[in-house]
Amino acid sequence: MKRIYNVVIIDDDQVAIDNLAACLNDFPMIEIAGTARNANLGKRIIAKHKPDLLFLDMELSDMNGIDLFNQIRDEIDWSMRVIVYSAHDKYMLQAFREIAFDYLLKPIDPAELETVISRSIEDIDQEQVAIAPPYIQLRSLSKEKQAFAIATPTNDFQVLHTEDIGYFKYNQERKQWEVYPCSQPKIALRRNTTAENILKSSPSFVQIHQSCIININYLVTIKERRCVLYPPFDQVNDLSISNIFHKKLLKMFQQF
Repeated sequence: MKRIYNVVIIDDDQVAIDNLAACLNDFPMIEIAGTARNANLGKRIIAKHKPDLLFLDMELSDMNGIDLFNQIRDEIDWSMRVIVYSAHDKYMLQAFREIAFDYLLKPIDPAELETVISRSIEDIDQEQVAIAPPYIQLRSLSKEKQAFAIATPTNDFQVLHTEDIGYFKYNQERKQWEVYPCSQPKIALRRNTTAENILKSSPSFVQIHQSCIININYLVTIKERRCVLYPPFDQVNDLSISNIFHKKLLKMFQQF
């Protein structure tokens, strides 16, 4: 069965929504899960449907698209591509720097839309590719040790054990995850590595923030919405816990 990709459209112009929806209907793999004409409703629609693709207008009636996304950034715990679309190109640079996977100008050019859809689907599907994924679980000689081959941006591979990894941080400037091992400097991961990829690698990896995943084996205590880890990570003080992950982390920590 071919995969269906869910789409949400947020635009304060109903005509623009209808026009984009009509264009998207030409793609059999695309399903429009919901639409919204303002940011407040849009945030609820995004949380409800968890879309693969979000078409986001920059000039909404109650706030701009980037502000909307920044308000929900910490709550997005799935992989979503944001397609910013606008009648102006003045937002393009800011959108690409902060939230956008791609950019479309109104009125929608069908050829441009096809290119954006193709690029987005290809990027989504790359996460599921079985050949050389960002993390390859290996058979370990020791049952207690779980080993992983980590793909770097240069497509080199390094092998680490789960117990050697303290935490992962997302580098917003470089747009990539980085892993912090015990006995060596941080390692940049391949750019298409997602939080989902990391979390699937081991049940010991727990997300505490949109941009941070910890190895729960190193967690000493939770103090003022911040994780305190065992050495050699005891001096790390920027492991803040966002609201969306706090309850789940507490539950896992209590069961640990």
